[in-house]
Amino acid sequence: GGMSAALADHASDEKVLGGTNVIIANDNGPKQVELAGSLQHLSEAEATLAAAGITAQRLDVSTAFHSPLVANAAKAFRDNIDPIAFRPQEIGVYSNATASLYPSDPTSTADLLAEQLARPVLFQSMIEQMYADGVRTFVEIGPSGALTPLVGGILGDREHRCVALERRGRNGAITFLEAVGTLAAIGLPIDVRPLFADMPPEPKAHAPKPHELILTGANYSKPYLTKRPSMLATPASTAGVHAATTSETKPASPTQ
Repeated sequence: GGMSAALADHASDEKVLGGTNVIIANDNGPKQVELAGSLQHLSEAEATLAAAGITAQRLDVSTAFHSPLVANAAKAFRDNIDPIAFRPQEIGVYSNATASLYPSDPTSTADLLAEQLARPVLFQSMIEQMYADGVRTFVEIGPSGALTPLVGGILGDREHRCVALERRGRNGAITFLEAVGTLAAIGLPIDVRPLFADMPPEPKAHAPKPHELILTGANYSKPYLTKRPSMLATPASTAGVHAATTSETKPASPTQ
């Protein structure tokens, strides 16, 4: 199986795709859903969407995630996590399969964690529920920052803040520190001391010897003129100096 992204809302896709053999596996927001199904059924659904003027793009994934086609994987996953002792949650964790908090019972938590592999992702409903519960700051932990604009698209002009710890194409350490600074600037209690606790001390400044030049970002790869007058003077002024010197030092002509 496979998946495709369709640039339309859930209701529009559901109406167009009624009677087809694909499901809406991800409800990502007001303008994007993801479909899952067999490769043949996906091709048929993409053609149906195109006829209705809806753009769809095949995703580079290995199977039809969040659909009944991976139900066997969900069962195997549940068997593998069975030996793990789940502790009661210290903070609320939302499930994108139910758009609500995970249950407090550890066994029910493990069951839902496995089931979500084969259940549709209710991302838009989950963000709406988090907002209704009072969440206003959303921090994305991931390699590309793809979810941050989705949250913005869902909440629109309502008061909220979205911060991505990483962004595609940029240095991860830099974007992480920028995100920490942003969270501190908006007033969240951020303790940055653990981030720098193991850093080595700053090296002692090196005092340059008379024949040394310390290269820095301010002077690296920049041309410098010497202090010799012949190098500092412009061609015109140099010619003037040479002419004046010649006139002053030339011996006087004998009187006729």
